[in-house]
Amino acid sequence: MEGVMLEGVALFIFNSLGQAYLIREQRSKPFIGKKAGMLSIPMETMKGGELPAEATRRLLCEEVGVRGAVALYCIGSSYFEPVDHPEGVVYRIYCFRTVCDGSMIVGPQDLEDVAPYGWMHLEDVAKLGDHGRRELPQLVKIVQGG
Repeated sequence: MEGVMLEGVALFIFNSLGQAYLIREQRSKPFIGKKAGMLSIPMETMKGGELPAEATRRLLCEEVGVRGAVALYCIGSSYFEPVDHPEGVVYRIYCFRTVCDGSMIVGPQDLEDVAPYGWMHLEDVAKLGDHGRRELPQLVKIVQGG
């Protein structure tokens, strides 16, 4: 793939009913296809030198706000090209999953970027269309083993 390579993480948090935790994006970032108001699973760009697991733990604190320890499992990665990025950036997104009791989630530290939304069945996450991040259908396939 051509262009500048950036890496990020995506985190599927499941409850005991098998539903995924979603957030609502508060800011638009057109160069990565993100619009204010759209739904997403927690996602974050990795900082220089950061390992995927480290970025995912940071994501748990900043965008989810999880109390206590949770086990993280890296289940794959995929490449995405941002919609309108002028420099031809390509993102490699590492996909993680965990199971978390809803009472462990206390809310994001940074309410300017994201807000909690709630829980949704995985099949419905893949069907969000324009209401969700464009990467979601492909990331759902990774979670489902496809």
